[in-house]
Amino acid sequence: MEKRATALRVRQRRDDYGYPLTNPGPPYPLGGREIAAIVLLLAGAMVIGFGWIAGVALLWSSPRWNLRDKLIGTLAPPGGLIGALWLISVLTTSGQLCTQTPTSGGSSGSMVCAGSSGASLSWVGIAFAMGLAIMPFVTMFYLKRRASQVRPEG
Repeated sequence: MEKRATALRVRQRRDDYGYPLTNPGPPYPLGGREIAAIVLLLAGAMVIGFGWIAGVALLWSSPRWNLRDKLIGTLAPPGGLIGALWLISVLTTSGQLCTQTPTSGGSSGSMVCAGSSGASLSWVGIAFAMGLAIMPFVTMFYLKRRASQVRPEG
């Protein structure tokens, strides 16, 4: 009897950490909490900036996702679509600052620029930016698929 209880605990622990040992079964409909979590994780930063945080809270409070799913939903990428677009804009903007110095005669003087010469992206940078842009959508579809494989409680 003790051996069977231990095997059941091991199976439950492995399932909690994302290693299912059984067939996931038919797809189950998502509840309101799961739908709201997925939508807020994707586009919640557009809602006064706090929607993504609410999406993370809903994600972690739902029993339909295991620890691995919750970490993926939280960290890939933080801020959802807005976070990914912000990160792309930071990576692709120029770090160059230019100032124009006036001359004593009132005409415009010379232009002085300091910093990097601009955002010259290589094909690796463009591929990275594109991957970063689609990552929130991939995460959304992954979380939807995983939540529909788990039988709702109750």
